[in-house]
Amino acid sequence: MSQTRDRFADIVVCVALVGALLGFLRYNFYPAKIFMGDSGSLFLGYLLAVFALKGRAHDVPVLALIIPVVAMGLPILDTGTSIVRRMIDGKPLFSADQDRIHHRLAEKLSHRNTVLALYGVGLFFVLGVILMATVRPRMAMTFFHGNRASSSFPVFAGLHEPNERAANYSPSAQFR
Repeated sequence: MSQTRDRFADIVVCVALVGALLGFLRYNFYPAKIFMGDSGSLFLGYLLAVFALKGRAHDVPVLALIIPVVAMGLPILDTGTSIVRRMIDGKPLFSADQDRIHHRLAEKLSHRNTVLALYGVGLFFVLGVILMATVRPRMAMTFFHGNRASSSFPVFAGLHEPNERAANYSPSAQFR
């Protein structure tokens, strides 16, 4: 009985969270009328972490670990490409720049289309999570392996062209 009550409470919190986020996105779309600050984003990240650790997204342990990572695919992709790019360029890893995925998209697309493109990539990851959580393990792992191709999204979108520095990059040079 206690598990059923806990499950119901989780569902109620998730439905309320999804409703609040959809309402937020409606008023945050360009031109934005409201903004999510640090407290809101930290609370949202906390809730996502709690549900990732608390829930059993899949019966297969490897998939249960992979699914939350795929759910956060766009921020992980953006952060990962920024770190690699800064290492290649020899810049400090924690320096600010105007070279994130959304900045590069905004150079080529309108503000509205940039946001819609990022929503589309986020939707791709969400659909992948839903697929991975609901299908047989073999099909889910097939999707995960196919999803690795999305890590080259910045190259396919023309956001990062390989250059000489990338070809001659040596990790050990970073620490000399």
